[in-house]
Amino acid sequence: MLNIKLTTLKNTFQGIAIALLAGLMVSVITVPANGHGIFKKTLEKKYKTQGLKVTCNMCHVKGEKKTSRNEVGQVFFAQFEGQDLSAKWDAAEGADRKKLEVDVMAPAFLAALDEIYEQEKKGELKSSFNSQIPAGEVAGSKLKKKK
Repeated sequence: MLNIKLTTLKNTFQGIAIALLAGLMVSVITVPANGHGIFKKTLEKKYKTQGLKVTCNMCHVKGEKKTSRNEVGQVFFAQFEGQDLSAKWDAAEGADRKKLEVDVMAPAFLAALDEIYEQEKKGELKSSFNSQIPAGEVAGSKLKKKK
């Protein structure tokens, strides 16, 4: 009888240990997505009067890793070449990360937007994001309904 109780107790502790270990592994392996909400906020602020609302899918392919970019995301990402914004963001923490977003990333995003519009005017890009983005006509964006 004592042997059965000890075996049951041992199995219970093994189960708990395995569950804890599995939870620990998931938390170590899982890397938080570095979706840069500052880009979303910057666009929405720039086009506030139009009531633009943006989701991550404006630049990223829905349901895939954030490194998978759609046409809009590819065009924007090309503008950041050599700036290592994601690496800098990953390395920063707390107030330093917020400062990086406000002082570096938001201005870089607005500059990229301006550059994309200039490239469109010159015919270097075949997109028409200059008119589509503010109108909420790009996938992952929409205009807020006016009340």
